[in-house]
Amino acid sequence: MKKIFEEFKNFAMRGKVIDLAIGVVIGNTFSKFISSAVSDVIMPILSLIVGDINYKEYTINIGANNSGILIGRFIDNIINLILVTAVLFAFVKVVNRLREGQAVSLKGDPKKPEDIALLEEIRDLLKGNQTSGNKNTKKQ
Repeated sequence: MKKIFEEFKNFAMRGKVIDLAIGVVIGNTFSKFISSAVSDVIMPILSLIVGDINYKEYTINIGANNSGILIGRFIDNIINLILVTAVLFAFVKVVNRLREGQAVSLKGDPKKPEDIALLEEIRDLLKGNQTSGNKNTKKQ
């Protein structure tokens, strides 16, 4: 039992699992925020434009027993989806732009340090001497 607990502890404490848990919590909170923005801000404005209707309770009746399609809730969810997708897209664009900036700064100045350049020059000179030395010995 202790071994299983240790394995679970090692699994749970890995960085990616913790990052995923944090992402899920933040995503859930973000979803509530967007849902509130749609329900409490955007849809009331839309109701003023379209007319004073209770959009969430708007239904299209499809039968004699007053059952119907809850089109208002469906529209609310579509707007939620569009807003969440747009905000996530903008977030990913910002993160990608930041990553590109880091990649450029990591490349930095293409000029090599002086000691590396000198060592490469010495290496090339030694290679040149070995090649010319081998040619001289072959001729003799």
